[in-house]
Amino acid sequence: MKKRYSFFSILLSFLMVFSMIPYCEQSASALSSADYVLNGNSGATIKLDGTEISTAVVSNESIASVETDGNTVTVSGKDDAVGIVTVTINGTESFEVPIGYTTFIFDDDSLTVYEGSSTKYEVFGLTTADDKEHAVKGTENSDGSVTYSNDSDIKLNVNIKEKGGSYVFSGTGSDMSLSVNKAAESNANIILAGLDLTSSFTAPITIKKESTANAVITALNGTVNTLTDSEFNNADTYGDTEDGGDGTNAEYAESAVIKGKSYSNVILNGKGTLNLNCNSKNALKVGEYGSLTVNNINLNVVSAKNGISSDNTMTINSGTINVTANGGDAIRSDPDAVNAEQGTAGTIVINGGDITVKASSDGIQSAQDITIIGG
Repeated sequence: MKKRYSFFSILLSFLMVFSMIPYCEQSASALSSADYVLNGNSGATIKLDGTEISTAVVSNESIASVETDGNTVTVSGKDDAVGIVTVTINGTESFEVPIGYTTFIFDDDSLTVYEGSSTKYEVFGLTTADDKEHAVKGTENSDGSVTYSNDSDIKLNVNIKEKGGSYVFSGTGSDMSLSVNKAAESNANIILAGLDLTSSFTAPITIKKESTANAVITALNGTVNTLTDSEFNNADTYGDTEDGGDGTNAEYAESAVIKGKSYSNVILNGKGTLNLNCNSKNALKVGEYGSLTVNNINLNVVSAKNGISSDNTMTINSGTINVTANGGDAIRSDPDAVNAEQGTAGTIVINGGDITVKASSDGIQSAQDITIIGG
């Protein structure tokens, strides 16, 4: 197939670093100046390291209130309130705090769920031994929350059902994953509030195929969020034998840290930070007939092969984006077959943003057009 490149595509490819760049896992800790911890789904505690707090102001007092004590701010949600408030400390530092949403807090091999406004979800277990959704039994706590745990074989997955809703994810999970159900009909809003999530055999976040709704992934201001996969998540090596893999991870290898399957519409936004550490193939991948949109977010990508990839369309409107692609293209939209009428356009539009790319192959690669308007 003959591919067309714009002047910008060619120029950017020549400007890339062609030598392999060593993999460097990014920090998953909270901001260097602050410790941000959710208190279930009813607020948060924010502690500034070595800084006395003189003022703390909340953006919407009908949703939450704040109290200060030395270098600590406690944010408390009002009864039955739902929303995200901005807390400004000492007039300079801002943090967004979710109130009233169903909230999932990871702690190593366990997951505690605080139920809130949206309840169209389920928690089940996955194992590479089969393709079944294994039932897991939770333990109810005195505050009404429920705690689930991994075992030696079954790893927890939080699945947002077809009706979608808004859900908050926080804490550190050693081997778990999130997903949006197949053929989702309503938007799924995945709110990241200091999440560090690793998965050993699948994508930390998967949007399943044939979803007509948007999957919106939002990193809250003042939080650092990190998603990491493993080499075993690479379908080329460990996937279905019919596709060239050895079959040992045929059911769950997604070859991406965030995977949007066919027809998925994935939107990344928020004023927080999202780090993607990819040890498989693509840090972020959207399949055919789908779309990828990036707004505002601070996105840091380190990938074993490709950085940000779409089999259809990609639009970058704003944000600070840093991509290191150790074995492939940094930003690409290059489907196997291009057919714009059928929804595999293979185009990239950059309307703005501060973008830095380092790649062993192309910096920006598109099967059809690359349109750069700003940034």
